[in-house]
Amino acid sequence: MLNNIMTNNHCTCTPTEYPFYCDRHCLLKTKRKHELCSLEAESEDRGLKYWNSWELGKDWEQECKPDNPILDLKTTPLSTAQSNKKHLGKLEQTPIIKNNTVWQYGVITVEPRAEKLLPKTLESLKTAGFTFPRLFVDGVSPERLNEIYGKFNLQISPRYPSLKTYGNWMLALWELYIRNPHADRYAIFQDDFTTYKNLKNYLESTPYPEKGYLNLYTFPTNQKLAPENYQGWYRSNQLGRGAVALVFNNESVTELLRQPNMVFKPKDIHRGHKSVDGAIVTAFKKIGWTEYVHNPSLTQHHGEVSSMGNRIHPKADSYRGDNFDALDLMPKPSLVNNGLGDKVEQALSSVGITSERVEKWLGKPCGCKERKKKLNKLGAWVQRVLSGDKNNAEKSLHDVMESSKPTNAVDQYRHQEDTLLIAIPARDCEELTFECLEHLAKYAEVPFHVLYIDDGSKEHVSKRVEEKANSLNIQIEILKFNQSIGFAKACNIAFCKPGYRHVLLLNNDCFVGPNCIPRMREWLESESRIAAVSPMTGDQGCLSLMKDARRKRAEVDSHLIDQYDPIEGSHKCQVKKATSESLLPFFCTIFRSDAIDEIGLQSTHKDYAYGLGADDDWCRRAVAQDWKLLAACDSFAAHLHKQSFKHHNIDRKKFTRIALKRLRKKQTRKPIFSVITRVHVDRPRGFRELQKTIEMQSENEIDHVLLYSPGLIGIGGANRLLADSQAVTKALGDYIQVIDDDDMIISSNYVEKLQEFIVTKGYPDWIMCRGIINHRVYPVPWGRKWKPIKATVASFCMITSRKLWETHHKAWGVDQCGDWNFAKALWNAGERPAWFDFNACKAQGGHSAGMGESSLETA
Repeated sequence: MLNNIMTNNHCTCTPTEYPFYCDRHCLLKTKRKHELCSLEAESEDRGLKYWNSWELGKDWEQECKPDNPILDLKTTPLSTAQSNKKHLGKLEQTPIIKNNTVWQYGVITVEPRAEKLLPKTLESLKTAGFTFPRLFVDGVSPERLNEIYGKFNLQISPRYPSLKTYGNWMLALWELYIRNPHADRYAIFQDDFTTYKNLKNYLESTPYPEKGYLNLYTFPTNQKLAPENYQGWYRSNQLGRGAVALVFNNESVTELLRQPNMVFKPKDIHRGHKSVDGAIVTAFKKIGWTEYVHNPSLTQHHGEVSSMGNRIHPKADSYRGDNFDALDLMPKPSLVNNGLGDKVEQALSSVGITSERVEKWLGKPCGCKERKKKLNKLGAWVQRVLSGDKNNAEKSLHDVMESSKPTNAVDQYRHQEDTLLIAIPARDCEELTFECLEHLAKYAEVPFHVLYIDDGSKEHVSKRVEEKANSLNIQIEILKFNQSIGFAKACNIAFCKPGYRHVLLLNNDCFVGPNCIPRMREWLESESRIAAVSPMTGDQGCLSLMKDARRKRAEVDSHLIDQYDPIEGSHKCQVKKATSESLLPFFCTIFRSDAIDEIGLQSTHKDYAYGLGADDDWCRRAVAQDWKLLAACDSFAAHLHKQSFKHHNIDRKKFTRIALKRLRKKQTRKPIFSVITRVHVDRPRGFRELQKTIEMQSENEIDHVLLYSPGLIGIGGANRLLADSQAVTKALGDYIQVIDDDDMIISSNYVEKLQEFIVTKGYPDWIMCRGIINHRVYPVPWGRKWKPIKATVASFCMITSRKLWETHHKAWGVDQCGDWNFAKALWNAGERPAWFDFNACKAQGGHSAGMGESSLETA
């Protein structure tokens, strides 16, 4: 038996009972590695053994528990940790890791610094982890802004005419706060300093003082106050020397902005425009708050000419240089001296292999014997390396990992299927996306992968989003379109992504609260016929707690004070309940993939512009097919609502009226079907056979379009027939399929079933059906894993709406593989097919490659 289980004091989980499971990431053992929380237990032989929580949690007796512990850390109970205590003016440096801290930060600057000092500052901030600061530019006219600052590719807030230093600084703080009043940290930097690498991570990993703020620039007069041989935060002389780089928490910002001396300072005709540092420290001193500085200094000032005419700041003597890594300032936890434990890191680093690579190989805990084998192999390898046998150590570990690779495609997808795909379709508005990602990093609480679909944003937006995600340790895939493809089409791309059991569609102006996603997922899995789940919110929609009826259904007693605060909303949504709905808004909705397969994709009909109405249409089809839709009353996500429409000046009301008009009409009309046949004079028998199979569909109207090939023999000539304008003008149908004169329809009820499929699936623009050539079934592979690769699709497998045919039919005009080229054009335009599982057509005698019946007879 294992007992006396204690938490790892480098973890912020603070459980109240044991064993416990934690899937949050905390900084353990080294200054750079992020791993899961560890537990400590006393074994029967009274020796200490350690597992991380993969192996010892609420299900610690699972099959994958290794024979010997391999990831260890000597820990101390949380009750003995002394964090956030003041001692002789020092702040104890017990690390408190917040890898998902939400920041708002910016740089105040003036034109004379734009060529030399500002670029140097921005580059240093980037290495520090502050990748995308907002520039608060004072005194530059709007017409010159892009000329001077466009090269930095950053968001700019101009002040013109000039407000001078204090005005610019105060407006900067107000703007950062207004843009996100719920951020954990706010930082304002000047434009003439440098700092350490990984400073942001270091700031997140050290305790923030109670009733205090941080000055990252340590004046020599403050340096003298540093306790001997002490490294960390301590009280300054409270004279407010330097506002080069200041960091505040949320509480300190709200306190500072309400102080009278900050409000009335501009009335001082002599010093109202400067002495920001003095005004700040004065404001805090009046309410008993403290300024803290750091030994060594975390920044170095480089400006030689003050923009306010002040004296030059002296250099910070304790600054350790721009190449210094701030994480080297982290206190080192004590390590176990026996057993494998932390020596796994030692073994890996001795051969230059990162633990992240090994963790990726181990994968997500699955409770299976396969994982146990991997852990035992890793443990044996570590023992061998640490015993001195380092010959071919890297190759031997590579062999270990190669020998444990999954043996089939099902195993390869096991981990991915447990990971939630979070799709964020967005156009511009990257600041909203940043905040959306920050809340995911902080509150997702499940393994997830982000698919960011850039719907025609301005240049550099997707790159900024990727860098932001990387800074938050979020795994992200960027899919960029140079022109807007539309919201519904972007959502369909996520719906068609293979390998995921669940998909979350998330607007970039939506910010999830604590427990929102895991609770929605729990409701989704509670019954097999639940198709989708959405949370409560505070917008103007049908799930808003601002509405009395919704609050009553959700059993929420009081009004929201701040409708856009995901924390407040989450605290109010605590009743474990979900209500059945007929419609769900897709601002933050989790879907079951098998439900998507049955219900179909979102409609991309022109009347559902910008996705308006497409979600209602999908929900109606879901309910009609006996799927359930739920609103989770115990989940909350803040939704700013209509932000993209406002940003792009789109008349949302106009397009909503059009969508509602279509929704009111019951869409049951069977579409007209056009078959286009390329007719060759040397295939008379084949053409007659095709005509017979078309005549079998006599109960359903077919528009049969014949394109005669006037001497154009071979694939190239035949393809160009479909690229010609007559391929559009002659076809009268709503849907178009190419069936050549050496092909045939297999089933007599094919068109009838196809029309039923089209109506049931909401009139999809692109449909794939099955077809046979030489006993081989196309497309290959069938379903979501298919991509437009050569020899994977046949022309008669594709049915497209008239809209797509008119737009993309010219893609057929290539010498070879016109069908593949057409499919590729659709795919690259953001189209994704609906899968009609029906054997529709086959080649009459094999693949003639456009050479006529004689070639088939010879074959």
